[in-house]
Amino acid sequence: MFQPNQLQPFNFHNSYRLQLTIDEADLEIPWRKAQHHSNPISRYNAYLNGVCLKTFLNWLSEWLAEELGSGEWYCISNWRD
Repeated sequence: MFQPNQLQPFNFHNSYRLQLTIDEADLEIPWRKAQHHSNPISRYNAYLNGVCLKTFLNWLSEWLAEELGSGEWYCISNWRD
């Protein structure tokens, strides 16, 4: 079975795309939620989607807080969990 610590590192130095940092704490909840899927491929896809969504929404919330101020981005912060 796949374990989350088996992911291979990505060469960020040759990429021009947005690079987000994934916190260790943000790996646990998607992993637990993904275990409810019926087969390994669907579990892995659900896990990756959950990690990506959590990481992107964290970044988006921080960016909106900087751009708009603290009170105007409240609706997006409710989507994070």
